[in-house]
Amino acid sequence: MNWDTNQMWKRLSDGERPWFESENESYIYWNRGDGKWWMDGPSGSGVYIVKSNDRLPPRTGWVSLGSGSEYNPSPVVELKVDDDTQEL
Repeated sequence: MNWDTNQMWKRLSDGERPWFESENESYIYWNRGDGKWWMDGPSGSGVYIVKSNDRLPPRTGWVSLGSGSEYNPSPVVELKVDDDTQEL
């Protein structure tokens, strides 16, 4: 994706809810513009969304933004505590 990352982040994030990154550089964040949690792939493209105002992303209910078998079944989110920092 060709956008200014800092500028886009300020526009999308509320700056209060945490965001999460996977080992494969996919990430989950809450979008203040639409009130949905987004799961983006390593490229930055949206892959799944779920409507929720909760502080943390829901485990289930994710809806695929694409068609095809690579997007099904929908994921189940599992948050883990970092052993070193004791943070989510």
